[in-house]
Amino acid sequence: MVAVATTRTDAKRILVVDDEHNILDLITRALGVAGYETITADSALDGLLALQDNPVSLIITDVRMPGMDGLDLIRQVREINPDVPVAVISGYGTWEMARSALEHGAFYFVNKPFSVESIQEVVRKGLRMPSPGVKPSAKLISKTRQTIEMMVVPEQEMVKSACALLCQTARAMGYDEGVSMIKAPFVLDELLVNENKWRKGRSAGKETRVEIILEAGKITIEVESPERVFTDERLPKDFFEIDFGENLPPGMRMILQFTDSIQYESEGRKARVILSCPPLP
Repeated sequence: MVAVATTRTDAKRILVVDDEHNILDLITRALGVAGYETITADSALDGLLALQDNPVSLIITDVRMPGMDGLDLIRQVREINPDVPVAVISGYGTWEMARSALEHGAFYFVNKPFSVESIQEVVRKGLRMPSPGVKPSAKLISKTRQTIEMMVVPEQEMVKSACALLCQTARAMGYDEGVSMIKAPFVLDELLVNENKWRKGRSAGKETRVEIILEAGKITIEVESPERVFTDERLPKDFFEIDFGENLPPGMRMILQFTDSIQYESEGRKARVILSCPPLP
């Protein structure tokens, strides 16, 4: 069954798929308060039908559902609309489930039970993911080295613009869309957004230095904060040791699935992340 909850005519439209009607109601209320329109479906098949009939900005889906599950839904979404961001929710929070969802193309994994605030943040994060726009007519020589340097006040629009610039450059250099559209911008977004939260109001308005180096075989992202926020207790553990009950933001743990290494240095003021991702031939 498909249902539509309308807020205002210019609202972003979110498709929510879950076989538990109480979850659909909770997410609908949470997103309605935040000004989003929702389309709900209580099965993956109904979700696909809703996607074919309605343009949506983001999809939130459960994983375990009768019949077609959430992972199969993601596969088919990629065929219908490969550009729409997909977040996954599940009551079976294990690293195997999280990794599988991310490998299938989800950008985020949320474990049940979740808070209203966490769902609203997932949507904000998903809507900051880069829009594909027009694909470059010709890619740069893949063996070139491109450096992006910027000073960013980590508020929503500037973070979105920074991620879009990274996405466009990675696509122009020939990196596949999993890297350019999801992995690289997700990592940059997560570092900037949490660096800003960890300041706790300190250094308000001060800029964060970002340096991104794109070269054959890898992308290196460095984020340097004016405060000592990248401390040992905020260094994500190995992905295989994820504790879905700990306080570290889920996205910081998921960075480990998208990257090869993450280091905090310079007395807690710098994070350096490396993604191994050879460009397409």
